[in-house]
Amino acid sequence: MKQPLFIFLFFLVVSCNRNDSEVCKTPISVKAEIIKTLDTTGLYVGDTSKLHITNVKLWVTNISDKPIAYWIMTCDWAENWIANREEFGILRHSCDANCPIHKQLKPKESLSYNALVCRSEFGRQRIDINNIKFGFIYIDTVMCKTMSEFRDVIEDKSKWNLYWSNSVNIDNK
Repeated sequence: MKQPLFIFLFFLVVSCNRNDSEVCKTPISVKAEIIKTLDTTGLYVGDTSKLHITNVKLWVTNISDKPIAYWIMTCDWAENWIANREEFGILRHSCDANCPIHKQLKPKESLSYNALVCRSEFGRQRIDINNIKFGFIYIDTVMCKTMSEFRDVIEDKSKWNLYWSNSVNIDNK
């Protein structure tokens, strides 16, 4: 009786491990590159906070051999992006027709997003921040079928499928 049970458990473990590795393959990669730090001399938020803005190019690439599709907003695509440091934010875009849509990527195809990343500086300290990463919230159109499901996922961090970029260094002078 022990031998059949052992054989059953062995095959169960082997098959689950094989399926997990197939399912868990990352279909996308995310890349970030600093384009330039904008001159914000004299640009303040309130009376004491200087605003620093850096232009960052973000790419999402389908690294699989099959097409993929994900949800993203038509204008405010920054809703699908976060920084690993809470003191940084991506400036949001709005328009009259901002709604969730599907974006499709063919195998090996990339889409780029031109992000304006901001951070406030209090006082006159110089800010040199290393190892900033940008996370792309991938909302698969297969798992999430409607606009209301998109809203449900984007508003609940526990449901995020997050892919991080490489680290970049932001030098705000």
